[in-house]
Amino acid sequence: MQRIEKWADVTIGYRTIDLIPETSRRQRETLAVRQLADAMISPDAEIGHTPEGAPVLSDGRIISISHSIGHAAIALADSGRIGIDVETLRPQLQRVAPRVLSETELQVYGSSLESLLRAWTMKEAVYKAAGKAGLELASGIKLPENDTENPIVEADGQAYTCRFLNINADTLLCVARQTD
Repeated sequence: MQRIEKWADVTIGYRTIDLIPETSRRQRETLAVRQLADAMISPDAEIGHTPEGAPVLSDGRIISISHSIGHAAIALADSGRIGIDVETLRPQLQRVAPRVLSETELQVYGSSLESLLRAWTMKEAVYKAAGKAGLELASGIKLPENDTENPIVEADGQAYTCRFLNINADTLLCVARQTD
């Protein structure tokens, strides 16, 4: 399954990582990202990386890439700051929650795995959009005090609007776009 959607001026693409026999998960992720880039940009698109490891396109457009156990995702924009995260519902989120969420955020988002998944994907997408190495997830990225449909998240003095896409019952994608 592969889909490409638009949100404002951001193009979002995601696909299932096909279970190709005799290849590693990393090889499947790389292939899925390449297939998305071919469909969303062009077969000639060159994706490089900054010294910090963030993906960059040679044509100057903004790109963010994510992959999880079964999916790969790309967000593209002509300008601004964007980030994307795709994640699968899993019990490990309960173990990492105290390290990535503040006490207040734990009260709001810690009641279920589904809420923790929303919080985690917001934090990761905003972290990528902020582009600041070393930004603390728990204290440097502030989630809203209630879980809304398109929340505004604050990080490093900037506001980011988040949008969610449910890929399936267990997989959530979040795109963060710097708010003007």
